[in-house]
Amino acid sequence: MHTFFRSLPGMGLGLLALPFVALGALQRLPAALLRRFQGEGAGFKAEFLEANLVIDSFTDPANEAAQDALHDRVTALLDKEDWVGMAAFLEELDQTRARLPNGITSLSVALNKLRWLVSDFYENPLFCNDEIAFSVNASVLEAVTEAHRANPENYALAALLGRLHLDCGWAARGSDWAHRVDEEGWAALNSHYAQARALVTRFDPIAYNSPFLAEVQLLMNIGLSEGYDRFQSAVEDWVELDPTDRRIYRLAAFYSLERWFGGDEEAVEMAALCAELSKDTLSDGAYFLVAAHAMHHDEEVTRYVDVDRFVASFRTILRASASNSFAQTRLLAALDDALTPHSPFSLVFDDPDGRVMLLLRKRTGEVLRENVPQLDHTAIRGRMAQLRAILSYGFEEELRRGARVSLSGGTVEITEPPEIATA
Repeated sequence: MHTFFRSLPGMGLGLLALPFVALGALQRLPAALLRRFQGEGAGFKAEFLEANLVIDSFTDPANEAAQDALHDRVTALLDKEDWVGMAAFLEELDQTRARLPNGITSLSVALNKLRWLVSDFYENPLFCNDEIAFSVNASVLEAVTEAHRANPENYALAALLGRLHLDCGWAARGSDWAHRVDEEGWAALNSHYAQARALVTRFDPIAYNSPFLAEVQLLMNIGLSEGYDRFQSAVEDWVELDPTDRRIYRLAAFYSLERWFGGDEEAVEMAALCAELSKDTLSDGAYFLVAAHAMHHDEEVTRYVDVDRFVASFRTILRASASNSFAQTRLLAALDDALTPHSPFSLVFDDPDGRVMLLLRKRTGEVLRENVPQLDHTAIRGRMAQLRAILSYGFEEELRRGARVSLSGGTVEITEPPEIATA
């Protein structure tokens, strides 16, 4: 199964790190919407760029090697059924804030590999939840439970068991909309939620210096009628512990929407809160991350976004990522839970309805021009037409005069046209 998992270079499903699995998303952009986005560029046709704007992109082998090493370690511990050892490994990744070369947390990579390996099945959440529904094998759940009983003060083991209970709860509930879930499904979800709370609330994430605990405590409040205060508290803990883990901004955005705890305006307020909490590390960059994620799910959020702040925040988060683009990688693309975009570029391009682009409009091309070195680390294959349309604004002056613009290896080469002979 591990070999098969690694043989899925381009598969995508739906949520946590990837090589831009939704690379074709913008290809669904209606022509009228693309024309609307181009706005003032009328007459400056994207077709012209086919021959004059050359883009080359490639992946980072070092990232794949690091990911393989994590997967192999998880598989080896699982083969030995060493749950105390597994918890120790996850605790090490948690405490060190280890990252892959692309910036994704090593803990999330290892944990998602483990969840995938110990599950009988997993399914797409159909937009009713931002977490994939894994069905954890009953014998595995019992083995981890026994290990925890023997080690009740092991916070990482408690967090792991709590996370597996949340998976089991959602798998039992099913991934359908609430009105289609039967009483048995709700009872199973509530039972697993209660067990997760009993396991994890004994440990304070701040006291244990654990983003892992903060993440599980955030997730175990999702869907509870009185869970918003605890949800927001977990957001604050997680941002304080690891403000560069961009998964928190995705989750904060999604669960602030009306279908869960808030509404359109509340989602933008959450963007401002996260920006304030992370300002010492990301300046105002989190405003873009949260607002863009929320806009992907709900068009009405756009009405409440401060456009100037949004554009400035986009620039800020790109500067903060200058040496680390958070590009999503090939192996994690095999997991539904791995596909939520982490890269700021993906938040722009992985937007079928074009909401983020329309808000940024011409300034998108200008910002991307400033950050060409990062384009290398984004798997932009399959989106060339859209990328060219956007970048046409960034290189409009050169392209209008007939120059050839080549983007490759993080560099820009501009070849001026030969002088036109005149009589």
